[in-house]
Amino acid sequence: MTDDQIKEVTAKIKQMADLKVMTLDESDALIRSFHLELTQAEAN
Repeated sequence: MTDDQIKEVTAKIKQMADLKVMTLDESDALIRSFHLELTQAEAN
């Protein structure tokens, strides 16, 4: 992931954390989902 992509997913995590306390599993799932979307977009 590029620096900009990492910043984007970090911003998403921060937004969600402002709404509720996030578990490590929730943060991990968000990062995995973000990475999967990037990988699929590159494949197309």
